[in-house]
Amino acid sequence: SGQYQVVMKAIWSRFNNLNLSWRQIYKTLILLDAVVRHGSSRVVEEAKHHVYEIKRLMDYHCNEDGQDQGINVREKARIVVDFLCDDEKIREERDKARRNAGKFRSHVSNESSGVGSYDSYDTYDRPRYDDDRSRGNRNDRND
Repeated sequence: SGQYQVVMKAIWSRFNNLNLSWRQIYKTLILLDAVVRHGSSRVVEEAKHHVYEIKRLMDYHCNEDGQDQGINVREKARIVVDFLCDDEKIREERDKARRNAGKFRSHVSNESSGVGSYDSYDTYDRPRYDDDRSRGNRNDRND
């Protein structure tokens, strides 16, 4: 589909863009990890095909304010590469993600019906802005 191609193209182009900050590369690794776990099987195959691009990030270096921030990218890249090289782990994690997705959809649908929604939490569990407790005792004033 068109969305799949847009997302995957953006991921691979970010790994090859040397002008990005370490945070942007790190966040792209997080996104890739998430779509491998939760996305279509095409994502897994494409990620395996591009594993060499991710492996390059295992040597990423970035010093910011005298601190090695590249360690974050290197460690996440190592985790993603190790994950992509273990078919059994991929299968387990994708199965777990599918099971948890069903739970999440159920929770979201309950929230949209008002069960456990923010509004009910706000109304019953937290002081409201017009509640005397949230403004201090204002009963002494003549409003």
